[in-house]
Amino acid sequence: MYHLLHQDDKIAALRYYTSKLEDEELDGATKVLSETVISGTLGMKLVASFSSLALGNNHILSVLSYRFIYTLEETLAEEGNLYQRLWILTELNEVIEKVIGNNPQDWFGGYRISTLIRRLAEIHSLMGHLEEALNYYEKLSVLENYLYEINPDKTIEKLTYENSYSNIGNIHKLLGHTEEAILYFEKEQKLFREYSEAYPNNITIKIGLVKTYLNLGDIHQSIDQNEDALNYIEIGLRLCIELYNTSQLSVTLQDTFVSLYTKLGDIYREMIQSERALIFFKKGLKLAKEFYDDNTTSYVLKWNLGSLYYKIGDTYQEMEQMEEALSYFEEGQKIDLEIFETNPRSEDRKSVLAFSFFKIGQIYKEMGLLEKALINSNKYLILSKDLHEANPSNIDLTERLRYSYYDHAMIYKALGNNNEGRRYFLYHKNIVSFLVTNFPQVQKYKDWEKIEY
Repeated sequence: MYHLLHQDDKIAALRYYTSKLEDEELDGATKVLSETVISGTLGMKLVASFSSLALGNNHILSVLSYRFIYTLEETLAEEGNLYQRLWILTELNEVIEKVIGNNPQDWFGGYRISTLIRRLAEIHSLMGHLEEALNYYEKLSVLENYLYEINPDKTIEKLTYENSYSNIGNIHKLLGHTEEAILYFEKEQKLFREYSEAYPNNITIKIGLVKTYLNLGDIHQSIDQNEDALNYIEIGLRLCIELYNTSQLSVTLQDTFVSLYTKLGDIYREMIQSERALIFFKKGLKLAKEFYDDNTTSYVLKWNLGSLYYKIGDTYQEMEQMEEALSYFEEGQKIDLEIFETNPRSEDRKSVLAFSFFKIGQIYKEMGLLEKALINSNKYLILSKDLHEANPSNIDLTERLRYSYYDHAMIYKALGNNNEGRRYFLYHKNIVSFLVTNFPQVQKYKDWEKIEY
């Protein structure tokens, strides 16, 4: 493999990396290429040259180039490597903007550009770069409308299944732009209503319509309009039950069905109606178990199952039923460990596993079992360090590491070990000082600065 890179034989390397390899060969190929990209020398030139080939006149080489770039990007995605994914796709995007601009002349070229823009938006969103993500999603919306104008028959499916209104709404929600978020979610619902009337037998469109009620319910819940939120979710649930009873099941439909019950539980929990919240969480859990048992390879269904264990555990914790809470948290952690072990390099999965140790540690702390709390807090700290070292510019991870040090300090203090307690508290203070210095406008950082040992 290395000789292909070092001889700069782009075509031979391209054909090799995009050929159908056995699993072991593919692992080796992607490892070598990933290492070469990481090294920042010839691998980067190779990616750049393939980006140029992707836009060339040779259709076969163009398709192979895209396949190569996206295969590499997907491999890095499995590892949770956001920075290198961003670099690879940004490199391709820069070439595209130079050669094509924002107005491709054919649908196929436009579809490839829209795929790229969507991936860039998703990565920026995962990295917490919300303004950049919003910019890419807005570009995507403009491009999709343009593609629809030049060929409505071919883009109808794409617009229906992957329209960007929902994504723009979600980013506005994260940015705290509630009115804008509601506006885009309403646009999304209007679009799916129109498509649902035009294509009454299209199950995917109907599922899309159900999801719009989920989005609107979620945003209204976020601004404490719980009655409106319940109304949207209940309408969505009725539509979903109708689909469930009359249509062939898909993972998307199953995921949506579980999400609606989960959201009802979230709303009632927020309304401090814990018993009612538990009813809906447990209905969702029952469905999630049934769906996962029938399809144990589905990551989405497994994720739903784990999430509901934690939500039920949280609710019992709020009701001060700690033994019940702990049992559900432990069931959730079993699932998190299984998911993590399938790909321990994934930062997303590592983050979820870290959270499970945090949750269980907090329960033990509330139960007064400090030694057990410390064991879980230590595992949380180790994973938080790993995540922060991999993404040092991610403020959420910096805040998480700060809390893990603080939590450690308080447990040691409660155990009477002030030497260790003060040591970890100093780590907490150092991170707070960094945050206050670099983000003086954030009030919570100033509040953290006032905390004393």
